[in-house]
Amino acid sequence: MKILKSPWAILTGIVLGGVFGYFSKFGAYLGPPAKMYLGLLQMCILPIMITAIISSIGRLVKAHGSGRLLKRMTLVLLIGLLATSTLGVTGGLLLGPGRITDVKNQADLGRLLFEAENPGTERAPEKVRGAGDFFINLIPVNIFAALAEGHSLKILIFSILLGLAMGLIPLPVSDQFLDICDALCQSFKTIIGWLMTILPLGLFCIFADYISRVGASLFRALVGLILTVGLTALVVFLINHALLAWRLKRSFFQTFSALRNSYFVAVATSNSFVALPVALREMEENAGLDRQTLNLILPLGIVINRQGVVLVFAITIVFLVQLYNLSWTLPMLLISVCGAALTGMAALGRLGIASALLASILAPLGLPLEVAMISLLSLEVLFEPITSLLITQCNCVAAVFVRGDTGGLS
Repeated sequence: MKILKSPWAILTGIVLGGVFGYFSKFGAYLGPPAKMYLGLLQMCILPIMITAIISSIGRLVKAHGSGRLLKRMTLVLLIGLLATSTLGVTGGLLLGPGRITDVKNQADLGRLLFEAENPGTERAPEKVRGAGDFFINLIPVNIFAALAEGHSLKILIFSILLGLAMGLIPLPVSDQFLDICDALCQSFKTIIGWLMTILPLGLFCIFADYISRVGASLFRALVGLILTVGLTALVVFLINHALLAWRLKRSFFQTFSALRNSYFVAVATSNSFVALPVALREMEENAGLDRQTLNLILPLGIVINRQGVVLVFAITIVFLVQLYNLSWTLPMLLISVCGAALTGMAALGRLGIASALLASILAPLGLPLEVAMISLLSLEVLFEPITSLLITQCNCVAAVFVRGDTGGLS
Protein backbone atom coordinates (compact mmCIF):
# COMPACT_ATOMS: atom_id res chain seq x y z
CA MET A 1 0.00 0.00 0.00
CA LYS A 2 2.87 2.39 0.73
CA ILE A 3 3.97 2.42 -2.90
CA LEU A 4 0.53 3.74 -3.94
CA LYS A 5 1.18 6.90 -1.90
CA SER A 6 4.55 7.62 -3.53
CA PRO A 7 4.93 10.61 -5.87
CA TRP A 8 5.77 8.25 -8.72
CA ALA A 9 2.52 6.31 -8.34
CA ILE A 10 0.55 9.56 -8.21
CA LEU A 11 2.32 10.92 -11.30
CA THR A 12 1.72 7.62 -13.12
CA GLY A 13 -2.02 7.82 -12.36
CA ILE A 14 -2.17 11.36 -13.75
CA VAL A 15 -0.24 10.54 -16.93
CA LEU A 16 -2.09 7.29 -17.70
CA GLY A 17 -5.45 8.93 -17.05
CA GLY A 18 -4.59 11.81 -19.37
CA VAL A 19 -3.40 9.47 -22.12
CA PHE A 20 -6.49 7.27 -21.78
CA GLY A 21 -8.82 10.27 -21.91
CA TYR A 22 -7.03 11.78 -24.89
CA PHE A 23 -7.03 8.65 -27.07
CA SER A 24 -10.18 6.86 -25.92
CA LYS A 25 -13.80 8.01 -26.05
CA PHE A 26 -14.53 5.84 -23.00
CA GLY A 27 -12.76 8.34 -20.76
CA ALA A 28 -16.05 10.22 -20.34
CA TYR A 29 -17.60 7.16 -18.66
CA LEU A 30 -15.18 7.59 -15.76
CA GLY A 31 -16.81 10.92 -14.86
CA PRO A 32 -19.16 9.55 -12.14
CA PRO A 33 -16.46 7.68 -10.16
CA ALA A 34 -14.16 10.70 -10.55
CA LYS A 35 -16.78 13.01 -9.05
CA MET A 36 -17.49 10.51 -6.27
CA TYR A 37 -13.82 10.40 -5.34
CA LEU A 38 -13.49 14.18 -5.38
CA GLY A 39 -16.60 14.40 -3.23
CA LEU A 40 -15.18 12.02 -0.64
CA LEU A 41 -11.96 14.03 -0.45
CA GLN A 42 -13.79 17.34 -0.13
CA MET A 43 -16.05 15.83 2.54
CA CYS A 44 -13.10 15.70 4.96
CA ILE A 45 -11.54 19.13 4.33
CA LEU A 46 -13.94 21.34 6.30
CA PRO A 47 -14.09 19.05 9.37
CA ILE A 48 -10.28 18.94 9.51
CA MET A 49 -10.08 22.72 9.15
CA ILE A 50 -12.70 23.37 11.86
CA THR A 51 -11.36 20.97 14.47
CA ALA A 52 -7.67 21.77 13.91
CA ILE A 53 -8.16 25.53 14.19
CA ILE A 54 -10.46 25.35 17.23
CA SER A 55 -8.08 22.99 19.02
CA SER A 56 -4.88 24.88 18.19
CA ILE A 57 -6.18 28.35 19.05
CA GLY A 58 -7.99 27.11 22.17
CA ARG A 59 -4.87 25.46 23.57
CA LEU A 60 -2.72 28.50 22.78
CA VAL A 61 -5.10 30.81 24.64
CA LYS A 62 -5.14 28.43 27.63
CA ALA A 63 -1.34 28.38 27.82
CA HIS A 64 -0.05 30.30 30.85
CA GLY A 65 1.05 33.84 30.06
CA SER A 66 0.15 33.62 26.37
CA GLY A 67 -1.93 36.83 26.19
CA ARG A 68 0.81 39.22 25.02
CA LEU A 69 2.38 36.51 22.90
CA LEU A 70 -0.97 35.83 21.19
CA LYS A 71 -1.43 39.50 20.29
CA ARG A 72 2.04 39.74 18.76
CA MET A 73 1.61 36.44 16.97
CA THR A 74 -1.73 37.53 15.49
CA LEU A 75 -0.16 40.72 14.12
CA VAL A 76 2.90 38.93 12.71
CA LEU A 77 0.83 36.19 11.05
CA LEU A 78 -1.63 38.64 9.49
CA ILE A 79 1.19 40.73 8.03
CA GLY A 80 2.98 37.62 6.75
CA LEU A 81 -0.10 36.07 5.17
CA LEU A 82 -1.18 39.28 3.43
CA ALA A 83 2.38 40.06 2.28
CA THR A 84 2.80 36.59 0.77
CA SER A 85 -0.61 36.77 -0.90
CA THR A 86 0.26 40.19 -2.33
CA LEU A 87 3.57 38.86 -3.68
CA GLY A 88 1.72 35.93 -5.26
CA VAL A 89 -0.82 38.16 -6.99
CA THR A 90 1.93 40.56 -8.09
CA GLY A 91 4.05 37.69 -9.46
CA GLY A 92 1.05 36.36 -11.37
CA LEU A 93 0.25 39.77 -12.85
CA LEU A 94 3.87 40.35 -13.91
CA LEU A 95 4.61 36.88 -15.31
CA GLY A 96 1.15 36.17 -16.76
CA PRO A 97 0.86 32.37 -16.34
CA GLY A 98 -2.66 32.31 -17.80
CA ARG A 99 -2.16 34.49 -20.84
CA ILE A 100 -2.77 32.28 -23.88
CA THR A 101 -1.99 33.68 -27.33
CA ASP A 102 -2.71 30.58 -29.43
CA VAL A 103 -6.14 30.98 -31.09
CA LYS A 104 -7.02 27.27 -30.89
CA ASN A 105 -6.10 27.11 -27.21
CA GLN A 106 -8.24 30.18 -26.55
CA ALA A 107 -11.21 28.53 -28.25
CA ASP A 108 -10.75 25.31 -26.27
CA LEU A 109 -10.45 27.19 -23.02
CA GLY A 110 -13.50 29.28 -23.83
CA ARG A 111 -15.49 26.07 -24.28
CA LEU A 112 -14.10 24.82 -20.98
CA LEU A 113 -15.57 27.83 -19.19
CA PHE A 114 -19.06 26.67 -20.11
CA GLU A 115 -18.41 23.00 -19.41
CA ALA A 116 -16.67 23.40 -16.04
CA GLU A 117 -18.69 22.34 -13.03
CA ASN A 118 -18.36 22.97 -9.29
CA PRO A 119 -18.52 19.50 -7.66
CA GLY A 120 -17.87 20.80 -4.16
CA THR A 121 -21.00 22.79 -3.37
CA GLU A 122 -24.64 22.21 -4.10
CA ARG A 123 -25.26 25.93 -4.47
CA ALA A 124 -22.48 28.32 -5.44
CA PRO A 125 -22.31 31.68 -3.67
CA GLU A 126 -23.84 34.58 -5.52
CA LYS A 127 -21.43 36.74 -7.45
CA VAL A 128 -20.59 39.83 -5.41
CA ARG A 129 -20.59 43.34 -6.84
CA GLY A 130 -17.54 44.57 -5.00
CA ALA A 131 -15.01 44.00 -2.27
CA GLY A 132 -17.40 45.39 0.35
CA ASP A 133 -19.97 42.71 -0.40
CA PHE A 134 -17.27 40.06 -0.24
CA PHE A 135 -16.12 41.06 3.26
CA ILE A 136 -19.69 41.49 4.51
CA ASN A 137 -20.44 37.97 3.29
CA LEU A 138 -17.60 36.62 5.44
CA ILE A 139 -19.77 37.02 8.55
CA PRO A 140 -21.68 33.75 9.16
CA VAL A 141 -25.17 35.01 10.02
CA ASN A 142 -26.30 31.37 10.17
CA ILE A 143 -23.41 29.00 10.82
CA PHE A 144 -25.56 25.94 10.08
CA ALA A 145 -26.43 27.34 6.65
CA ALA A 146 -22.73 28.09 6.05
CA LEU A 147 -21.88 24.49 6.97
CA ALA A 148 -24.62 23.11 4.73
CA GLU A 149 -23.55 25.23 1.76
CA GLY A 150 -19.80 24.78 2.25
CA HIS A 151 -18.86 28.45 2.69
CA SER A 152 -15.33 27.82 3.92
CA LEU A 153 -14.41 31.41 4.78
CA LYS A 154 -17.51 31.90 6.96
CA ILE A 155 -16.72 28.63 8.69
CA LEU A 156 -13.11 29.77 9.18
CA ILE A 157 -14.21 32.98 10.94
CA PHE A 158 -16.57 30.98 13.17
CA SER A 159 -13.84 28.44 14.01
CA ILE A 160 -11.34 31.13 15.03
CA LEU A 161 -13.88 32.85 17.30
CA LEU A 162 -15.00 29.56 18.85
CA GLY A 163 -11.37 28.54 19.48
CA LEU A 164 -10.69 31.86 21.22
CA ALA A 165 -13.85 31.54 23.33
CA MET A 166 -13.08 27.95 24.35
CA GLY A 167 -9.58 28.95 25.36
CA LEU A 168 -10.93 31.67 27.64
CA ILE A 169 -13.42 29.45 29.47
CA PRO A 170 -11.77 28.35 32.78
CA LEU A 171 -13.76 25.13 33.05
CA PRO A 172 -12.68 21.47 32.66
CA VAL A 173 -15.44 20.96 30.08
CA SER A 174 -13.60 23.29 27.67
CA ASP A 175 -10.51 21.07 27.87
CA GLN A 176 -12.70 18.07 27.16
CA PHE A 177 -14.21 19.85 24.15
CA LEU A 178 -10.73 20.59 22.79
CA ASP A 179 -9.81 16.92 23.30
CA ILE A 180 -12.89 15.96 21.27
CA CYS A 181 -11.81 18.35 18.52
CA ASP A 182 -8.38 16.68 18.50
CA ALA A 183 -10.00 13.25 18.22
CA LEU A 184 -12.31 14.34 15.40
CA CYS A 185 -9.41 15.93 13.52
CA GLN A 186 -7.40 12.71 13.76
CA SER A 187 -10.44 10.68 12.67
CA PHE A 188 -10.95 12.65 9.48
CA LYS A 189 -7.21 12.54 8.78
CA THR A 190 -7.51 8.76 9.07
CA ILE A 191 -10.31 8.78 6.47
CA ILE A 192 -8.11 10.89 4.19
CA GLY A 193 -5.37 8.30 4.73
CA TRP A 194 -7.72 5.55 3.53
CA LEU A 195 -8.60 7.56 0.43
CA MET A 196 -4.92 8.22 -0.27
CA THR A 197 -4.35 4.50 -0.78
CA ILE A 198 -6.39 4.69 -4.00
CA LEU A 199 -5.26 8.18 -5.01
CA PRO A 200 -3.51 7.02 -8.23
CA LEU A 201 -6.73 5.26 -9.32
CA GLY A 202 -8.82 8.29 -8.37
CA LEU A 203 -6.53 10.60 -10.33
CA PHE A 204 -6.66 8.22 -13.31
CA CYS A 205 -10.46 8.56 -13.39
CA ILE A 206 -10.39 12.32 -12.86
CA PHE A 207 -7.92 13.03 -15.64
CA ALA A 208 -9.38 10.49 -18.07
CA ASP A 209 -12.79 12.16 -17.73
CA TYR A 210 -11.38 15.68 -17.88
CA ILE A 211 -9.07 15.21 -20.86
CA SER A 212 -11.79 13.37 -22.81
CA ARG A 213 -14.01 16.46 -22.49
CA VAL A 214 -11.47 19.26 -22.68
CA GLY A 215 -8.41 18.00 -24.51
CA ALA A 216 -4.85 18.94 -23.59
CA SER A 217 -5.15 22.69 -24.07
CA LEU A 218 -5.35 23.48 -20.36
CA PHE A 219 -2.18 21.55 -19.58
CA ARG A 220 -0.16 23.39 -22.19
CA ALA A 221 -1.03 26.50 -20.22
CA LEU A 222 0.20 24.96 -16.96
CA VAL A 223 3.84 25.45 -17.96
CA GLY A 224 3.38 29.13 -17.25
CA LEU A 225 1.79 28.36 -13.88
CA ILE A 226 4.73 26.12 -12.90
CA LEU A 227 7.32 28.77 -13.81
CA THR A 228 5.40 31.53 -12.06
CA VAL A 229 5.03 29.56 -8.83
CA GLY A 230 8.69 28.55 -8.90
CA LEU A 231 10.08 32.03 -9.51
CA THR A 232 7.73 33.77 -7.06
CA ALA A 233 8.44 31.14 -4.39
CA LEU A 234 12.18 31.79 -4.83
CA VAL A 235 11.61 35.52 -4.25
CA VAL A 236 9.54 34.81 -1.11
CA PHE A 237 12.19 32.38 0.18
CA LEU A 238 14.98 34.93 -0.28
CA ILE A 239 12.96 37.70 1.42
CA ASN A 240 12.12 35.44 4.37
CA HIS A 241 15.71 34.32 4.69
CA ALA A 242 16.96 37.90 4.62
CA LEU A 243 14.53 38.73 7.44
CA LEU A 244 15.81 35.77 9.45
CA ALA A 245 19.43 36.80 8.93
CA TRP A 246 18.61 40.37 9.99
CA ARG A 247 16.80 39.34 13.19
CA LEU A 248 19.45 36.78 14.11
CA LYS A 249 22.24 39.26 13.34
CA ARG A 250 24.20 36.82 11.22
CA SER A 251 25.09 36.50 7.56
CA PHE A 252 22.79 35.02 4.97
CA PHE A 253 24.90 31.87 4.66
CA GLN A 254 25.33 31.40 8.42
CA THR A 255 21.56 31.57 8.84
CA PHE A 256 21.02 29.03 6.08
CA SER A 257 23.56 26.71 7.65
CA ALA A 258 21.80 26.95 11.01
CA LEU A 259 18.40 25.98 9.58
CA ARG A 260 19.46 23.83 6.64
CA ASN A 261 18.26 20.52 8.11
CA SER A 262 14.69 21.74 8.61
CA TYR A 263 14.70 23.08 5.03
CA PHE A 264 15.98 19.81 3.59
CA VAL A 265 13.49 17.71 5.57
CA ALA A 266 10.60 19.95 4.47
CA VAL A 267 11.55 19.58 0.79
CA ALA A 268 12.42 15.89 0.93
CA THR A 269 9.21 14.85 2.71
CA SER A 270 6.90 17.52 1.20
CA ASN A 271 5.43 17.75 4.70
CA SER A 272 5.89 20.70 7.05
CA PHE A 273 4.57 18.67 9.99
CA VAL A 274 7.43 16.18 9.58
CA ALA A 275 9.90 19.09 9.49
CA LEU A 276 8.44 20.60 12.69
CA PRO A 277 10.61 18.67 15.23
CA VAL A 278 13.76 19.54 13.29
CA ALA A 279 12.76 23.20 13.09
CA LEU A 280 12.04 23.28 16.84
CA ARG A 281 15.47 21.86 17.63
CA GLU A 282 17.38 24.13 15.25
CA MET A 283 15.52 27.27 16.33
CA GLU A 284 16.32 26.48 19.98
CA GLU A 285 19.91 25.29 19.61
CA ASN A 286 21.07 27.46 16.71
CA ALA A 287 18.88 30.56 16.95
CA GLY A 288 18.73 30.92 20.72
CA LEU A 289 14.93 30.99 21.14
CA ASP A 290 13.52 29.51 24.33
CA ARG A 291 11.70 26.19 24.09
CA GLN A 292 8.45 27.39 25.70
CA THR A 293 8.00 30.15 23.14
CA LEU A 294 8.80 27.83 20.25
CA ASN A 295 6.39 25.18 21.51
CA LEU A 296 3.61 27.77 21.47
CA ILE A 297 4.41 29.42 18.13
CA LEU A 298 5.67 26.77 15.69
CA PRO A 299 3.00 24.04 16.12
CA LEU A 300 0.15 26.55 15.79
CA GLY A 301 1.95 28.27 12.93
CA ILE A 302 2.26 25.01 10.99
CA VAL A 303 -1.54 24.68 11.23
CA ILE A 304 -2.68 28.22 10.36
CA ASN A 305 0.36 30.13 9.03
CA ARG A 306 0.56 28.29 5.72
CA GLN A 307 2.15 30.93 3.56
CA GLY A 308 3.37 28.45 0.95
CA VAL A 309 -0.21 27.43 0.21
CA VAL A 310 -1.29 31.10 0.27
CA LEU A 311 1.28 31.84 -2.44
CA VAL A 312 0.10 29.01 -4.70
CA PHE A 313 -3.57 29.91 -4.19
CA ALA A 314 -2.92 33.58 -5.00
CA ILE A 315 -1.09 32.72 -8.23
CA THR A 316 -3.77 30.17 -9.15
CA ILE A 317 -6.50 32.81 -8.80
CA VAL A 318 -4.56 35.18 -11.08
CA PHE A 319 -3.93 32.28 -13.48
CA LEU A 320 -7.68 31.58 -13.77
CA VAL A 321 -8.60 35.25 -14.21
CA GLN A 322 -6.08 35.47 -17.07
CA LEU A 323 -7.11 32.10 -18.46
CA TYR A 324 -10.68 33.27 -18.95
CA ASN A 325 -9.63 36.74 -20.10
CA LEU A 326 -11.41 38.67 -17.34
CA SER A 327 -10.60 42.34 -16.79
CA TRP A 328 -9.05 43.18 -13.43
CA THR A 329 -10.75 45.66 -11.12
CA LEU A 330 -9.70 46.95 -7.71
CA PRO A 331 -12.40 44.87 -5.91
CA MET A 332 -11.16 41.75 -7.71
CA LEU A 333 -7.60 42.46 -6.56
CA LEU A 334 -8.73 42.94 -2.95
CA ILE A 335 -10.79 39.76 -3.05
CA SER A 336 -7.88 37.81 -4.55
CA VAL A 337 -5.30 39.03 -2.01
CA CYS A 338 -7.46 38.69 1.10
CA GLY A 339 -9.25 35.56 -0.11
CA ALA A 340 -6.01 33.73 -0.92
CA ALA A 341 -4.63 34.65 2.53
CA LEU A 342 -7.72 33.34 4.33
CA THR A 343 -8.22 30.17 2.31
CA GLY A 344 -4.50 29.36 2.36
CA MET A 345 -4.49 29.76 6.13
CA ALA A 346 -7.36 27.27 6.39
CA ALA A 347 -5.96 24.76 3.88
CA LEU A 348 -4.77 21.62 5.65
CA GLY A 349 -3.80 18.37 3.99
CA ARG A 350 -2.78 17.80 0.39
CA LEU A 351 -2.65 20.87 -1.83
CA GLY A 352 -4.90 19.59 -4.62
CA ILE A 353 -7.60 18.45 -2.21
CA ALA A 354 -7.42 21.61 -0.08
CA SER A 355 -7.98 23.68 -3.23
CA ALA A 356 -11.68 22.90 -2.77
CA LEU A 357 -11.66 25.78 -0.28
CA LEU A 358 -11.12 28.17 -3.19
CA ALA A 359 -14.81 27.85 -4.09
CA SER A 360 -15.63 30.78 -1.79
CA ILE A 361 -13.17 32.98 -3.72
CA LEU A 362 -13.68 31.78 -7.28
CA ALA A 363 -17.49 31.95 -7.24
CA PRO A 364 -17.61 35.70 -6.47
CA LEU A 365 -15.12 36.20 -9.30
CA GLY A 366 -17.27 34.15 -11.68
CA LEU A 367 -14.70 31.36 -12.06
CA PRO A 368 -15.19 27.57 -11.85
CA LEU A 369 -13.64 25.56 -9.05
CA GLU A 370 -13.12 22.44 -11.17
CA VAL A 371 -10.33 23.99 -13.25
CA ALA A 372 -8.44 25.08 -10.12
CA MET A 373 -8.71 21.63 -8.55
CA ILE A 374 -7.63 19.83 -11.72
CA SER A 375 -4.67 22.20 -12.16
CA LEU A 376 -3.43 21.86 -8.58
CA LEU A 377 -4.06 18.11 -8.45
CA SER A 378 -1.94 17.67 -11.56
CA LEU A 379 0.88 19.84 -10.23
CA GLU A 380 0.67 18.75 -6.59
CA VAL A 381 3.82 16.62 -6.83
CA LEU A 382 5.80 19.68 -7.97
CA PHE A 383 4.22 22.26 -5.68
CA GLU A 384 4.06 20.43 -2.34
CA PRO A 385 7.85 20.50 -1.69
CA ILE A 386 7.73 24.27 -2.35
CA THR A 387 4.75 24.90 -0.06
CA SER A 388 6.25 22.72 2.68
CA LEU A 389 9.55 24.60 2.56
CA LEU A 390 7.88 28.02 2.69
CA ILE A 391 5.53 26.99 5.53
CA THR A 392 8.48 25.77 7.61
CA GLN A 393 10.58 28.84 6.86
CA CYS A 394 7.84 31.44 7.37
CA ASN A 395 7.02 30.04 10.80
CA CYS A 396 10.69 30.30 11.78
CA VAL A 397 10.49 33.95 10.67
CA ALA A 398 7.29 34.42 12.70
CA ALA A 399 8.98 32.92 15.76
CA VAL A 400 11.89 35.38 15.74
CA PHE A 401 9.56 38.35 15.25
CA VAL A 402 7.02 37.24 17.87
CA ARG A 403 9.79 36.48 20.37
CA GLY A 404 11.32 39.92 19.95
CA ASP A 405 15.02 40.11 20.83
CA THR A 406 16.82 36.87 20.11
CA GLY A 407 20.16 35.44 20.86
CA GLY A 408 22.70 34.90 18.16
CA LEU A 409 23.40 31.75 16.25
CA SER A 410 25.52 29.28 18.08
